[in-house]
Amino acid sequence: MDYKILIEQRPQKILIRLKDSVYKMVAETIADHILELEKDPFNPKSPEVHIKHVHESVPRYRMRIGEYVSVLFRVEDNIIIIEDIRIARKA
Repeated sequence: MDYKILIEQRPQKILIRLKDSVYKMVAETIADHILELEKDPFNPKSPEVHIKHVHESVPRYRMRIGEYVSVLFRVEDNIIIIEDIRIARKA
C-alpha cells in the first residue's frame, strides 16, 4: 500500500530554515528519508535509519536518522503525518 505524506507547519518551517542555511545537505537528507516513508513507514530501507513506536494512546513513531536527527510522525489510514523534526546530539 502506498502512503501519502502530510507535513505539518512546524516541521515545514524547520526544513525551509535548514535548506536556506549552510545545512542544505541535512535538509535534503531528511526530505529524502521522509519521502522513503511513502513506500513503507515501518521498515526503512536505509541502514542509518531506525523507526521506533513511541506512544500508545495515539500511535506515533520516531524515525532516527543518523546520530542527530529525529522525525516524529503518525500514520492515519494511508496518510503519514510528520509532526516534528528535532536536530540534536543523541545522549
